[in-house]
Amino acid sequence: MNFGVAPLPTWAGGKPADVLGGYNLGISTYSKNPGAALSFINFATAAAAQKTFFIKSSLPAVLTSVYHDPAVITSQPFAPQLLTAVQKGIPRPVSPVYTQISEAIYKNVYSALSSGTSPKSALSQAQSQINAALKTF
Repeated sequence: MNFGVAPLPTWAGGKPADVLGGYNLGISTYSKNPGAALSFINFATAAAAQKTFFIKSSLPAVLTSVYHDPAVITSQPFAPQLLTAVQKGIPRPVSPVYTQISEAIYKNVYSALSSGTSPKSALSQAQSQINAALKTF
């Protein structure tokens, strides 16, 4: 399959923005074996594992050096463009209702794309749901 990688399109006068995510690895305070959990996190975030994850599943690496590895570039030719996107990324907005805001956006965008809901109606509905979520805190 052939495809390309490019920054997201922008609105007039805007700049592309990439949002950082992450592996979200953590250790529960209720863990019965926090040492083993830490060992796994150390394994999963090491360069060798990052390289394997990137090559085998296209899971972006958290270590810059992995993007320059010849084996990664061979198997994932878009690695340099992805590294640029990651380096330009910004943290997600902080909100105690981020999950509800995100859900309002993705459900209504999906509705506009899949069920014929007009974009204007979908965005209006999303805004209403976001406003309702913001009033809960």
